[in-house]
Amino acid sequence: MRTIIHVLTRCLPVLLLLVVAGLLAVGCGDSNDDSDGASSAKTTSSEKADDAAADEATYAAYQKGFSEVGTQFESVGTKFQNVQDYEDVAAATAVLQTTIASLNALTPPDDIAADHKRMYAALRNVLVQLKKITPTSTSASDEVAMTAATKHLETASKAADAVLEDLD
Repeated sequence: MRTIIHVLTRCLPVLLLLVVAGLLAVGCGDSNDDSDGASSAKTTSSEKADDAAADEATYAAYQKGFSEVGTQFESVGTKFQNVQDYEDVAAATAVLQTTIASLNALTPPDDIAADHKRMYAALRNVLVQLKKITPTSTSASDEVAMTAATKHLETASKAADAVLEDLD
């Protein structure tokens, strides 16, 4: 068994946990918190009230979905911690692919959309790199793929942090 399996079982779960921590932190916020003071201002028209209610509903739905995806990422991290061979890598990668699809299915509010897309793209790039790790690939190419996957996970983690800041 090559050392890349050991790297997958040690490094990748830790990096996934960084992303997961951000995703799960969304569930800890108060969706009724209006930091801009809009709840205390009187609306002058029903249209403004309807827009505010729609915005709040969009944020609440996104926050709920984002939190659920965070829970799915915990499962992915566990799968990668238990990797023993290349079949396990393939199975864990398949679960990651499903989780990334769940993330892509979310509709972020407009002011979060850019960070959401950046996070999604980075995670897709992680997936691309992990699919390069196969029983027939060389240790050197596995290491290059793992290094690239790690960098993409760091980008995804930063994007998740930006999404969290926008949700607060």
